[in-house]
Amino acid sequence: MLATEFEFVAPTELEEALAVLAGPETKALAGGMSLVPLLNLGAVRPRTIVSLRRLAGLRTVADDGDAIRIGASVTHAELVSNELVREACPVLANTAALLADVQVRNRGTIGGSLAHAEPAAEYLTLLSALDAEVTVRSAEAERTVRVRELAVGANRTVLEPSELIVSVRVPKVPPGAAAYIRYARVQGNYSTVNAAALLNAGGVVAIGGALPIPVVISFDEPNAVAEAAEEACREAYADPVATADYRRAMAGVFARRVVELAQTDPSAAVKA
Repeated sequence: MLATEFEFVAPTELEEALAVLAGPETKALAGGMSLVPLLNLGAVRPRTIVSLRRLAGLRTVADDGDAIRIGASVTHAELVSNELVREACPVLANTAALLADVQVRNRGTIGGSLAHAEPAAEYLTLLSALDAEVTVRSAEAERTVRVRELAVGANRTVLEPSELIVSVRVPKVPPGAAAYIRYARVQGNYSTVNAAALLNAGGVVAIGGALPIPVVISFDEPNAVAEAAEEACREAYADPVATADYRRAMAGVFARRVVELAQTDPSAAVKA
């Protein structure tokens, strides 16, 4: 049962949605996988909710030169099955297949997940490693934000209340250049710790679930990445799921394992 009353708006044009978002106490609703539970708990009490489901422009996937541009309302399931995503960035499609359960994959969206900024969310970690960008719109302006710079804390981002992620630009990744690995104690839960790797001229590893924001580590020597990850996560947090020491240690283990996975299993995404 919803804990509060609100006005529900379902525009068909992006400009209309942005105009409503410019008003006070307004929340955007994408797949609802994050917002609806918060509404039920009474943790958020918006005056107006703007549904994005009827905005066709946010449901597209397009070739963008050396990248693919994904509309913010593209669902996890659509990423899994989209031919362009599977060809241009298979690690993203394979990672999307690991999210939660089939119900969440059919409703949850890439833009909604990034905007929610859960510390151990799959896309936040993977797209930080790939150095993806989001395009952000308000009624007044448009700007681009690197995914690495999007989150500023647990469930907090640089987005203003009137701003909306409208698309995600993900660099194309050749086979054998990237991998993702996650561990969750309960099937369907967020990761306890996860890691993504991109191997090109040098190498990049991103760790999620250890700190409130993803940790991004550049490296030249793969043998040193585990130690570097543990050091970068020395201020790991604790919660009822895992201790800080566990998260710190697993950051090192997963950093090493995801680099090995990228070297041996092209574009792999696996559960530990």
